[in-house]
Amino acid sequence: MAVATRTLLQICQEVARNLGAYENSTNTAAASTSGLTCANYPFITSLSNADTTLYVGCEVYPTAGTENTNARMVVTYAPSTGVFGISPAWSTGMAAADTFDLYLKGLRIAQIKTAINTALRQLWYVTIYPLSLVTDADMETSGVTNWAATSAASSKVSTAGNLLRGNQSLRVLNSGANGYAQSATMSITKDDSFYVEAYCRAAVGTGTLIAYDITNSANIDTASWDEIGWGKVYLTFSAPSTCEQIAIRLQGTGASDDIYWDDVNLLRVGTREILLPDWITHPSQVRHLLTDVAGRDRWDESHYIRTSHYRIIRDESNTLNPLKLSLEWSLGAPLWIEANRTYAELSADTGTTTCNRELIECAATVELLDKLINRAPGEVVAAWKQEYARQSKKLQYLLYHKLPSTIVGYGDIRWA
Repeated sequence: MAVATRTLLQICQEVARNLGAYENSTNTAAASTSGLTCANYPFITSLSNADTTLYVGCEVYPTAGTENTNARMVVTYAPSTGVFGISPAWSTGMAAADTFDLYLKGLRIAQIKTAINTALRQLWYVTIYPLSLVTDADMETSGVTNWAATSAASSKVSTAGNLLRGNQSLRVLNSGANGYAQSATMSITKDDSFYVEAYCRAAVGTGTLIAYDITNSANIDTASWDEIGWGKVYLTFSAPSTCEQIAIRLQGTGASDDIYWDDVNLLRVGTREILLPDWITHPSQVRHLLTDVAGRDRWDESHYIRTSHYRIIRDESNTLNPLKLSLEWSLGAPLWIEANRTYAELSADTGTTTCNRELIECAATVELLDKLINRAPGEVVAAWKQEYARQSKKLQYLLYHKLPSTIVGYGDIRWA
């Protein structure tokens, strides 16, 4: 079963619906820089006493075409023709058949987006994260910026059969022999020793994990996997004496190989300090430190071993990763943390989250109403106050009674 996601725009629409402040339709006329026409019910009417101010002050938000996402305020409305005048003017206007949303009651989509991201920052869920020197080791970052492809197309996928853990894996689809995706370059100290492992699913062909010497443009060592099911490839290597920078390559051997990758765990053998990821902002987020036996071939989460022989140290001078692990032993096997993490914020309308739909829509509605009820007193504000009380109770119920098993809290409330 595929991972269920919701886009930022879909959540905005549902939050506005919760407040009875959302309508949508399609432009039915040629492009105009001064407005749009919607000769469809309920925007057109033959009633002689129709309210010409009904939509004045509302926000029109195009969801298709050249004006997509260019929000404008409605300044005039003609019920007999369905013509909306807007301000400021568009550069080209909405073409016929372009869709749009209307946000009513003085709501603005920018306010709703802010409320959604506030809610996402407050929702904590449990995740297992590899403590790796490789950027985007767990493949959960949006896009493939950290995995540059050569003779291949790299992409993040979320289809059920191609996932190991989490929401995404990296697909490397070759367009030529020995195509690969390469990690960001890492600077190293002369004669450093490393252990690296990665999980691989060879849908077509053979996947090869490569420790690559950037300085000398040469492979340091390789390990391969050619089975359709997920398995672990690993190797231990020492950097050549002339090597100053390394990278990890995820390669397919054949010209049409189709390989999936996840959890690329690179560690410096013998170290006793490891930086925690930047989303760990407080030691209480780390629930457990997990280790495993280096070199186990098969994926089996039950083989993780919890350890308590560590401390978390804060380094205020490091503005990127202020927290680090201090171990009581020299590292020789991969490490993961089981930790509480907040959901990533969304910026683009097409950006997606796997946060439970009912939960994020309710939480965002509460966050939005919390700001709206501070407006000047009035009939609408009084209704918002009543809705705030209702939605807050619903959020409490969702958190305590219908909570997904991986969600552990909201805001300063944490449990499990």
